[in-house]
Amino acid sequence: MAKKVIAANLLDMIELITSRKLQEAVFTQNAPNMNVNWDRLPKNNRRRAQILHDEMENLVSRRNKTLRDQHSKLFRTLNTIALVNADSTNTAEIENRIKNLPALNRYLQDSFTRYDLPAGHSKTANLVAFINVVMLSEKETNAGKDAKSIWDDLVASATAALDAIKHDSFKVFPPKSDYNRTDGLQSFEEVLRFTVSTKFHEREYLVMVACENLETHVRYLVKTTPLDHDVSKVVRDRSGKRRFENRPDDNAEAFEIRYFESHNRLEISRPRIIETKDVANMFAQHVLGTKLDDRPKRYYDDPLQIFKSRECLKTIKLPKENVTEDDRLWIQEIKLAPVQVSEDAGTDAEPRFIRHTPTTYTGDENHFVFTEMDNLLDPNKFPRERCKILRVEVALRLFKARQINGTLQAETTSKTYVVRISERHFTVLNKNKVHDHRLLSIFEQIQTDWGFEGLTPEEHKTSRGQVSVKGERSEDKYGDDLFGNI
Repeated sequence: MAKKVIAANLLDMIELITSRKLQEAVFTQNAPNMNVNWDRLPKNNRRRAQILHDEMENLVSRRNKTLRDQHSKLFRTLNTIALVNADSTNTAEIENRIKNLPALNRYLQDSFTRYDLPAGHSKTANLVAFINVVMLSEKETNAGKDAKSIWDDLVASATAALDAIKHDSFKVFPPKSDYNRTDGLQSFEEVLRFTVSTKFHEREYLVMVACENLETHVRYLVKTTPLDHDVSKVVRDRSGKRRFENRPDDNAEAFEIRYFESHNRLEISRPRIIETKDVANMFAQHVLGTKLDDRPKRYYDDPLQIFKSRECLKTIKLPKENVTEDDRLWIQEIKLAPVQVSEDAGTDAEPRFIRHTPTTYTGDENHFVFTEMDNLLDPNKFPRERCKILRVEVALRLFKARQINGTLQAETTSKTYVVRISERHFTVLNKNKVHDHRLLSIFEQIQTDWGFEGLTPEEHKTSRGQVSVKGERSEDKYGDDLFGNI
């Protein structure tokens, strides 16, 4: 994505805005309650950024919710500026957008003196900051509306850049409903700070978390100071020649935590200095008042065998409320490992069975999958009781519902969801993209209703209900299991 390095710490992000007047406008528009005497700030950009950084640290430590919200807003703005700035090609793209928006373009031409913009406004960060300021200060004007259209696209681009980072996913048990997450977040910051500073023997180590409520999840952006160690950097000596030299590391740690409450799931981008699971444990305990769901995966191979015949539809059905809404269900796919009767089996001798390649049978809303199985599998050559079901996909066509006079009524639009059941998984495909609580409750209910809670590894190990389909003779009349079951 980036042609330049992303500013990882807060100080670097502030320093990206080199225009002093523009820097003031960004801070005062996003965090008007910050106590900053702008007239007394130094002209040196680094020293000025350090003072502003310290003021933001003071802001985030305050108990006042308004101040903390303003800090979060300012932090998100600076982070967006840093992410967009990381790709220098964005400058030309933003400039072209502005040229095609007359009101904003006129405002820009009048702003070189007002905001002390660099000549040619070639600094990407300054240009992005300018867009943010105009959007907030000129809300009711055409220039402000033009700026908002560009800013929204820039935020989307920055979000996409973060989405490209590798995340690890963790399930958590449902959190306590009355747990104080604001205090919990401060506790998380302190525990993370203590853990890392103890591990690396750091005397001064800071952790700061900014929280953002999005439509589908809550996003926590975690920033920490760099560890006290040297890294190899390219520097210029007195003659101007470039060379490598060990210098203190000023690249702070930055990672994000996404909390999807409707799914009880955490997604954590991978930090450099601590394991994501350690972060997940701390976050679940201190911010949510719960713990990670580390239960082992369950086995579903026993209940899968009900799909050997169409009798399964007596069990595999939708909840009553969905039936009344005219929702539909059908078996879309069955992957089956049949066992064939050997042709040389004598009439008086017990039948011998031979292997047969696992085959997938398909159906749809109008084509019964068991009809296809009957057409393709001779019941005499392939006794259904000897078959083993390896995987099933059940399709659910669910209408969107709305509340009318206290009752749910189906709308005309619908969507099909696929439930895949295999020996180790009961999965609603793309369930993570579903945030409708009504749908999620349906998916939870059918797993219970259909009898697919599954067996634990220990229960599975001692289970006697597994299917026997081996080829060699055993004490039962059909012989041993061809597929490794006992």
